[in-house]
Amino acid sequence: MILKVRWENGNAHSFDNYIIGMNFGNTFLEAPLGNRANYSINTTEGASCLGSDISHLRDFAFRKSKAGWLEVFEYKREFGETYGTAGLVTVTHYKLVQDREPVPGFPDYFLKPVKKYITKEKHCNVRELMK
Repeated sequence: MILKVRWENGNAHSFDNYIIGMNFGNTFLEAPLGNRANYSINTTEGASCLGSDISHLRDFAFRKSKAGWLEVFEYKREFGETYGTAGLVTVTHYKLVQDREPVPGFPDYFLKPVKKYITKEKHCNVRELMK
């Protein structure tokens, strides 16, 4: 289950927060993104790029693998001179894995980065790559 929650603050810097829950019988457990220090799965938005109202600096795509497991793709560019300044985009591919060395207080499953690349072209809105 993926729950999308909108943080609306009345300007161009609102964002979406995603919570990924896994069903284990009567219990839903959260699957964090990456290592234990980085639970946040939220977008980064800012003032407009040319031709759009909002500039998305960080966003996510969710897909199922051929085996039926969740895969997440993160699209992220750094803040430039302004929110509307184009930059290279880092695309990170995450797969859901079980923690082989579980630590009390942390989930047994998490989204592990398995592949990363940087675009050759600059983009203002990372959603341009998600089409």
